[in-house]
Amino acid sequence: MEERVKQTQVESLMTARQVADFLQVSACTIGRWSRKGALKFYRVGGRGDMRYQLKDVLSFLEESNSHSRADTMGEKVPVRPSRERLSVPKRKAGHGEKGPAHAK
Repeated sequence: MEERVKQTQVESLMTARQVADFLQVSACTIGRWSRKGALKFYRVGGRGDMRYQLKDVLSFLEESNSHSRADTMGEKVPVRPSRERLSVPKRKAGHGEKGPAHAK
């Protein structure tokens, strides 16, 4: 009996591609979430392939939805600055400096 339960559990595991299709994201995104610890996975086989249980995927989805709801409810959420905010404005050539046209 116990052997059948284990076999059933293994058969119910999903690949990263299946999870990606289910969540409508790329398989790379699934791998990234897994390595960060956000999405629970299991290692199977000699190569250690990642596999996922549907209950864990649904739990992850529910948790991420609750974070989305918190964002819309006015709670402060850290935001990564956009590239525009990170760029340094170009300096204009002042007296005694060469501008970009004169740079070698």
